[in-house]
Amino acid sequence: MLTPTEVLSLARVYAGHTGLALSSVAKRALGPRNSKALTRIERGLGVSTLTLERLTLWLLTNWPADAVWPDEVPGAPIVTVTHPPKRYARAATDEVPHASKAHCSADN
Repeated sequence: MLTPTEVLSLARVYAGHTGLALSSVAKRALGPRNSKALTRIERGLGVSTLTLERLTLWLLTNWPADAVWPDEVPGAPIVTVTHPPKRYARAATDEVPHASKAHCSADN
């Protein structure tokens, strides 16, 4: 887990790269009710461990591809790969087989 100072460093780089205020970064990461979390860390007041972990995870998974990772922060951003949705082949006919039409006959 990153320290509050490391998370703040990441948030400052992210904010500078995206043109956002620290409060906006916190709002994106944590929602509107915790928009002052990074300001609290900046002032030395601290935040809960859960809040720090949520900030860390959000920054790691939302790091801009063209932003430079700060040297003072260990690790690297998490690259997420999204696969395109699978396309299923359509049946040759639009007819859906029904149990009543399936190889059932009174003769068998």
